[in-house]
Amino acid sequence: MKATPLYDATSASTLDYTTVANAITSGGRYLFAVAAYNEIGAGLQSSTIEIIAAVIPGAPAAPTRFASGLTSISIQWAAPTSNGDNTITGYKIEWNGGSGSTFVQLGTTGAATKNFAKEGLTNGQVYEFRVRATNEIGDSLPSALVALRSAIAPGAPGAPVKTYADKTRIDISWAAPASNGGATINDYEVYMDDGAGGSFTSKGKTNSGSTKTMSITSLTTGKSYLFKIRAINEIDNGPFSSPTSILAAVVPSTPSAPIMISRSESAISL
Repeated sequence: MKATPLYDATSASTLDYTTVANAITSGGRYLFAVAAYNEIGAGLQSSTIEIIAAVIPGAPAAPTRFASGLTSISIQWAAPTSNGDNTITGYKIEWNGGSGSTFVQLGTTGAATKNFAKEGLTNGQVYEFRVRATNEIGDSLPSALVALRSAIAPGAPGAPVKTYADKTRIDISWAAPASNGGATINDYEVYMDDGAGGSFTSKGKTNSGSTKTMSITSLTTGKSYLFKIRAINEIDNGPFSSPTSILAAVVPSTPSAPIMISRSESAISL
């Protein structure tokens, strides 16, 4: 097929021409060739070059945690809002290896896979990840980075114990879990069952990983309540402790001194 002339040069001394063709369709593929001509006529055309009317994709959304283990992190991300008018062919995952600001390629995925798992990490270590999208034109700019810790939810705390009780109030305390999962415990949540059918409801959080006590008030005198606790870190809520049953009551008050009613050689009545 004969090429359609796109641009005529008028200066033989100018060999580099930049041409904007208004008829080009975004995402289309075009073949270009060049021919020199003089007053005798046009010479042979050069070999052709294919150019796609497209650009690199936009950056993907910042990755987020998909799953986590003691020594592993899985991330996921969303496709960029623009593919640059050329189909995305895959993604490149980059990380800093756990330290510094230098990012290197960690792995790749196909276009349909928008998640990636990295194993063999150090428990408790923070790693930074970012992602690039790729099409035929090239790689996108990197996504915003995300810093993720290789950790899991904490273990179960110790069963709560009573530290104080009266007719309408119960104070409890508990021991920290044996494992924080590799991430600092930043909260505890207390659940209570009022004995009306085995349904536990939250009585609040401590808002501190160092606070392992809570006071629960406005209880019914003489009623038993079940309590259980769970620890929370940046990864997730941990499992509940074993429940403890505690009675909202106090020991009886001291009775008055006994009074003798009668006595004999073999008996005393009070």
